[in-house]
Amino acid sequence: MATRKKTHEDSIQYDAKLGEGAFASLASARRALGESVDVAPRLDLREVAVLALGIARRIAEPPMRQRFRHVEKELPGELVDRLGPAAWALWHAAVQRETKDATTPDAMLPAALVADATALKTTMLRVVSYVLADDETAMRELAAIVSGVGYLDLASDLGRLATLYDAHADALAADTLRYRDGDVDRARSLAARIVSALGDSTDDTWADAVNRSYAVLATTYEPIRLFGIAMYRSSKPDELFPSLFSVRAAPQRRAPSGGEPSGGEQPSG
Repeated sequence: MATRKKTHEDSIQYDAKLGEGAFASLASARRALGESVDVAPRLDLREVAVLALGIARRIAEPPMRQRFRHVEKELPGELVDRLGPAAWALWHAAVQRETKDATTPDAMLPAALVADATALKTTMLRVVSYVLADDETAMRELAAIVSGVGYLDLASDLGRLATLYDAHADALAADTLRYRDGDVDRARSLAARIVSALGDSTDDTWADAVNRSYAVLATTYEPIRLFGIAMYRSSKPDELFPSLFSVRAAPQRRAPSGGEPSGGEQPSG
């Protein structure tokens, strides 16, 4: 996957006060997502926040802000103005989770749950890699999924595979030999069980906050990105409004301490 080029955005420094304030201001948006959300993708979420902040600053400049005002009937100004705070909120949540992780021992999961989730991940990977072999975007996503290690990555990978299945439902379902009805729901259920099981032995408050903060940022930015690409289609729009997935993958998490779970291997790509 291509990575983001260094820009002036890289000079943006974390401001704890701004982060905390933005996080508090978006509490209702996080609650509105419902009881559960997908695990945030395995990206360097600090860099995701920096990328989004740079875009928010660019949009705030008068010439570009004026162009966005012309489409406020279709793209509410409140949504555009939420991009910066959503980025700060994600950064704050990511910092808090990293602080918590640094002082919390890794948890173990039931071997049966790990085995079921790993087997389903393998099956879904096989279906996607076979059916979508000629889809460059899907293959880049698949490569990132394959590289996952650790239990939270396993939950994230199942969520991402479910999203791929949703996006290519007709093509995948046509493979009657490998495709199985119900795998999307089962993947999301197993991912939720993994996150819940980890939460039984650790305080997962900030893990949930990260997932929700990423979801708020992603749902805020995606319509902005689509409108921006359309409005600036002759001005290198993919550089002005890059995908959040242009950010590099997060460093691999530590393998869970205490050795392998009884009866199974550590989840891996």
